[in-house]
Amino acid sequence: MATGKELCCLYSLDAGRDWLVVTPEGHFDGSDGGCRLVALRKRGTLTFVDDKAGLRRLRRPGLLAQVWKGK
Repeated sequence: MATGKELCCLYSLDAGRDWLVVTPEGHFDGSDGGCRLVALRKRGTLTFVDDKAGLRRLRRPGLLAQVWKGK
């Protein structure tokens, strides 16, 4: 909080049944239903890409807990 920088965004989905947390760097974690909604797009465009390996690289299990701890 000292820097005022955004650490992450937490989204409640499907009437609270699912959730997703996303950092400004693009790392994410969430419930299974929330993670199924994540898609990648080409930078600076609205073109989505099918990149399962990219999604695996960006997913960080336990991300919300790490952000909460200041890591």
